[in-house]
Order: sequence, then structure tokens, then C-alpha cells
Amino acid sequence: MTPDQLKDTLRMAKLCAKRILSLLEQERQALAGRDSVVIEQLVTAKLQAFERWEQLESQRRGLLQKSGLANDNRGMEQFLARADHSGELNRAWRELQDLTARCRQENQLNGNIIDIHRRQASEALAILSGQLGRLTGYAASGNAQRSSENRLLGEA
Repeated sequence: MTPDQLKDTLRMAKLCAKRILSLLEQERQALAGRDSVVIEQLVTAKLQAFERWEQLESQRRGLLQKSGLANDNRGMEQFLARADHSGELNRAWRELQDLTARCRQENQLNGNIIDIHRRQASEALAILSGQLGRLTGYAASGNAQRSSENRLLGEA
């Protein structure tokens, strides 16, 4: 692998990571607004971006293997130590790692929002179907404790 090949791969991976981060931020806004149409569009766009990300990661790993190095972070660090005299590749690699961490955080935040919405919907359905008892307090874990009384709110 040449430094220029890695530079191009890292450049494309950073662009892809920025795209994913932007999509995740848009997804968070759509989740907050419960905009299902936008969420559906973003899911499709995210899948495409993640596929591209995987292609670029596979390309980077392949370049490391062709250089006789392990295709993991250790191999990458070895390549950078050996071939990155200007520090430019090292900076690009760190930026990519930072972007990856930010994507992971945004994705976790979105997952938490989805979980909250799911729990709210489940509780609403349980209340409407009379399967959720009266709130009597909270356990030490912070979970709601409910009585076992079941009252149907209505029937058709």
C-alpha cells in the first residue's frame, strides 16, 4: 500500500462518516418530531451510507494486508509509524476515529429515543386495553410499580 492509496481511502471514509453523522442528527430531529415519513427516508439513506462505509473499511483493511500488516488498528498504527513522515495520514486517521466515535454516540442517543417512544406506546396500549394497573410508586431501580388491578377503560 502506498501512502497516497491510504490517503484517498481515509478521505473518502471521512466524507462517508460525516454523511452518516449528518443523517443521524437528522434522524434525531425526526424522532423528536415523530415524523415517520422522514424517519423512513433516513433509514434508507443510512443503510446506503453504512454499506459505503463497509466498502471503504474493507478497502482499508485490504490495503493493510497487502502491505503485510494486520488489518486492525495495530496494523494501521504500524503503517502510519512506517510511512507517514508528514503526519498528514495520522491526522486523517485520528479525525476518522473521532467521527466514528461521534457517530456511535449519536446512534446510541437515537436508540435511547426510540426505546423511550416504544415504552410510551406500550404503556398507552396497556392502559387502553386495561392491562396496566394503577401506579402505586417506584422501585429502587426507578421502574414504576403498579397494582394488579386491571380496569378496562371502555368497550365497543
